[in-house]
Amino acid sequence: MWHKIEKGLYKTQEFLIAIALIVIMIAVILQIVGRLLGWHSLGMPEYAAIGMTTITFLGASAITYSREYISIELSQVIKIKNIQTIMNLIVDVLLVIFVVVFFNIVFSFFQFVSESGERTLEAGIPLSITYGIIVISVVVMGLHSLSNIFKGIQMLRKGGAA
Repeated sequence: MWHKIEKGLYKTQEFLIAIALIVIMIAVILQIVGRLLGWHSLGMPEYAAIGMTTITFLGASAITYSREYISIELSQVIKIKNIQTIMNLIVDVLLVIFVVVFFNIVFSFFQFVSESGERTLEAGIPLSITYGIIVISVVVMGLHSLSNIFKGIQMLRKGGAA
């Protein structure tokens, strides 16, 4: 059951990352067209920044699910399945520690910009949107990391097949 939920979450992340990429491309195109036509800034870089935030942080949590990070390359060099699984577990535990520390930092910023009503300069986009994306991404990364830990423990119990 959890695997289906997690896979659905991953598919949602993929979709949102694709939308963010489209937002970035449209923002860049509109900014270029605006400059060519001599218009004042349209605030498009601010929309692009939200897209980049989404790609960066939601992408990082998606990579946590897919395990397409650098530890995979190292674990492929080692052919013993139990050691591969243990290495992946170590990475996942370190990711959980990172998530806890980073969540505390970014949630403080999120609370501050939410309470203060801070906005971007040109487009007036609430900064709580940007920091909200980061907070959600970090929480999702934590869920994926914890899930990977439970999967890794199950693999070790079954003989370490990765």
